[in-house]
Amino acid sequence: MKTQIETRRNKKAFKDLRAIILGYARPSGIKRTRKRQIAKAKHMMAMHDHTSYEWSQWWSMPARKPKRWKK
Repeated sequence: MKTQIETRRNKKAFKDLRAIILGYARPSGIKRTRKRQIAKAKHMMAMHDHTSYEWSQWWSMPARKPKRWKK
């Protein structure tokens, strides 16, 4: 257990040192999480494109099934 904690600490220290030497800042954990959340939201919104059922309803057209519901 103790060696795992030391290994993690050493990895983080190595990454921090490398960032300092190469002259860039490492993103904080919250920033990395937020970026992942934004990427996930974009991906989810991409599924609701113009072929989707919701979009057809939004524009008051006859609602049609998305192409991905081929069955």
